[in-house]
Amino acid sequence: MKVEESIRNGNFYTAFAAEIKEGLKLYENRVTQEVRAISDFYKEAIEGFIENKKKDI
Repeated sequence: MKVEESIRNGNFYTAFAAEIKEGLKLYENRVTQEVRAISDFYKEAIEGFIENKKKDI
């Protein structure tokens, strides 16, 4: 699977660059600037996903 392979190889952000960019655009359009100023919730969610997947691999 592409996700697991990219996590093993440490290139998740490169392998999914287009999807991450598209997701970021949606995030920025749907989440107010005030909320985004609190923390980078988008990046935190991706990092959390990667960490959880590492446990499953």
